[in-house]
Amino acid sequence: MISHKKFFASWLFMLILISNTAFALNYTEIEKTKVIDDIISYMGNYHQSNFERVTDDVDKHWLKMIETNIGYTNDFKLEGRILASHAGYDNEFGYINNNGDFIQLFDAPQTKWQIVNSNSLEQTPFIEFEMTLPSDMVHLAIRSENEKNYPWIWTSNPDLNDDSLDHMVTWINSLNPLHYIIGFEDLHGFKRNSDWDFNDLVVELRYIYTGSGPIPTPEPGTLLLLGLGLCGLYLTRVKRMI
Repeated sequence: MISHKKFFASWLFMLILISNTAFALNYTEIEKTKVIDDIISYMGNYHQSNFERVTDDVDKHWLKMIETNIGYTNDFKLEGRILASHAGYDNEFGYINNNGDFIQLFDAPQTKWQIVNSNSLEQTPFIEFEMTLPSDMVHLAIRSENEKNYPWIWTSNPDLNDDSLDHMVTWINSLNPLHYIIGFEDLHGFKRNSDWDFNDLVVELRYIYTGSGPIPTPEPGTLLLLGLGLCGLYLTRVKRMI
């Protein structure tokens, strides 16, 4: 007969194994980090907060991430602005909708341009998009016109990208789960020898709550509930055996 200690140890091992598999932290590597690190550091100081990296599996599906962070309500509006553009191509920022179409939100300057101080931020107002939640913004994306005028479209979902690589990284405000900084890479991973600096277009996005009640709170993680449930079952069984 299995002892209480062995029974508990077995369940604990299974829970840890499941958790490690499900919560493996995957981050696309940024090879040239100085520019993007400076932007993240400056914006953190400016907002008196920290911007923390979002894992690839989370920002891969933008709409799912927003629904998880916000909940199901349409009392939000979206606004954004460009923080930096270090690209040789003409880039357009937008998103992929439910039909797989690219919807443009704004253009980016084809220059090495970057916000470096509070005056620049104040002179670069947010653009309010005529969009509320729920929306059809499935994936964030950029469209890049290269030297042959062929429009590459790059997203955070490798399955949608021509080189099957991740072209978008995201940071989230630690004090505001509705405030993001997104960096894009506009070079093809194989055909254009991408430098993976993710500063070709850097965008700040935030969702503004327009409702009258409290902001919805997202539900806790499924695996956490599973773990608590397993522990509860174990304690119940031990109690019955005593």
